[in-house]
Amino acid sequence: MLVAFTFGMQMSTSLELYFGYDDGASYSNRNLSSTTCGIFAPNDGLLSLKGICIGRSTNNIVEYSTMVELLFDAISHGICLLVIRLDSQLMVLQLTNVYSVRVPTILCMLLRVLLKERHFDFIQYEHISRNLNTLTNVLDNRVLDRHLQRM
Repeated sequence: MLVAFTFGMQMSTSLELYFGYDDGASYSNRNLSSTTCGIFAPNDGLLSLKGICIGRSTNNIVEYSTMVELLFDAISHGICLLVIRLDSQLMVLQLTNVYSVRVPTILCMLLRVLLKERHFDFIQYEHISRNLNTLTNVLDNRVLDRHLQRM
């Protein structure tokens, strides 16, 4: 199930700083996971918000799947300068080369992220507390709940 909202559909050609938020959720007892990402324009307006139910997956794979989707969305909007805020400290430390990745599946996803990073003039990852990531967190749970209602 895909829930996507895109506001304005304008392409960014200026060198303005955009902010991306990303979150993944997993109901391990129901074998369901979802990914959610949002992009805010420099004027604090919501540019894009997407939520996808991806089925059974581990939390780390969900987080990296969300990151790939967020980067793809930012590239499609022509964004050059991006700060991504995550509530997964482990992922931020992996993306900034503080921690290494040894699991082959996660390493493959990390390499996809690194390839997408080449499309940006500036990209930065910041760890934020979960309570500052409420929009994507709420949408994650909403996507999972809607999927469960249809089962």
